[in-house]
Amino acid sequence: RLENLGDRTYKAKNPKYGAYINFYLNEDSKSPIQIQIKDDNGNLITTLEHPHGKKGINRVVWDLGHEGAVALKNKVKEGFSYGSIRPKVIPGKYTAHISHRGTKLETEINVIGDLRIKMSNEDYKAKLEALLELRNLLSQTHQLIDQFSGIIDQLAILNEKLESNSNAKSLVGSTHQELVAYKEEHLMRPPPSMNYRQRPRLREEIRSLMRAIDNTTNPPTLPQLERIKSLTEELSSHQQRMKDFKTVLLEINKETASTPQIIIK
Repeated sequence: RLENLGDRTYKAKNPKYGAYINFYLNEDSKSPIQIQIKDDNGNLITTLEHPHGKKGINRVVWDLGHEGAVALKNKVKEGFSYGSIRPKVIPGKYTAHISHRGTKLETEINVIGDLRIKMSNEDYKAKLEALLELRNLLSQTHQLIDQFSGIIDQLAILNEKLESNSNAKSLVGSTHQELVAYKEEHLMRPPPSMNYRQRPRLREEIRSLMRAIDNTTNPPTLPQLERIKSLTEELSSHQQRMKDFKTVLLEINKETASTPQIIIK
């Protein structure tokens, strides 16, 4: 009886969620072992990696997810960390492919929906399509943020190299401030990024909508689909703003021709 345990408690790890893929090695592997998961049409879903293959039985667990969004190059410290959302596959047949030292093996994985949840295949597809669209939006947003961050860092370094009374220094300084302000106002929360204590920017809006759709047992609602469209338009406007900033950056490069140039990707 639990009442009689006193201060004694039982604690153990929960089993990992997903499909368990077991394989046997005759000897330790000196390099990581990759496992590709493909759908019934041969399309790549995700690639798993087992970093330290040991002699004997090894196990990799596929969480039934597609690849997550491209991560930010500089990891952000946040009040709460939800990790990367990997959109779950729809029910169906999938294949795990492993190739190691000339040996190729594959095994079939049959994914079924939770029998307690009444969702049609069309509902599962609609949910997956929405999540993949948001994942791609988040990847593009992260790439744009990285672009802003890279240029901001370059401008800060260039500003230190310029003469204090030069016209170029004034332009570099004001452009640096404008880029920082734009990034923090529109693209992502500024440090210390305390989540609900700061209003969400584009990055947080996308992630929040992904969690809202991912954590339900229903297809996305019409307002959620409409919000995906508006977020797509918002990202497009920010990408255009970066193009506008590039015009100023080219002017800075012209003004500071004798110093290291701002690299614009």
